[in-house]
Amino acid sequence: MVVNEPRIYTKNTPTIAATGAGAGEVEVGFVNHYYLHRFLAEEGEGFAARNYFLPGGDPGSAVLVTGAAILKTADNSTQAERFLEYLLSADAQKYFAEETYEYPLIDGVPHAELLPELVSPKTPDIDVSDLGDLAATQDLLREVGASP
Repeated sequence: MVVNEPRIYTKNTPTIAATGAGAGEVEVGFVNHYYLHRFLAEEGEGFAARNYFLPGGDPGSAVLVTGAAILKTADNSTQAERFLEYLLSADAQKYFAEETYEYPLIDGVPHAELLPELVSPKTPDIDVSDLGDLAATQDLLREVGASP
């Protein structure tokens, strides 16, 4: 990628703006999927950019998962548990699906129309814990000229 002299944008939003809406600045941008969905909701189907989901177990087809937990040392674990239960309620999951374009975690709540079925991506066979060394990743990106 570096030999193609990529433009580096500091955030997802300007990256998407550069690929869509006829901006013509770049042909490809690497972003979290839900930022594009926000543009489509605001700009309509005429917005030129679309997400591409990599096939066949490519490392780019990883599905990132967000988790939540209650610390054993929590001062108010009862309230924390109630909050987590709310996050898993149909109302909250509907919000995440419709407003932030995330995959819902419970049955009966449909995901955003432009998202593929979660079972369809062939995710890479990697141990996610191997991806935890952020400092080494940043150093490598700087070393090859892919990051300032």
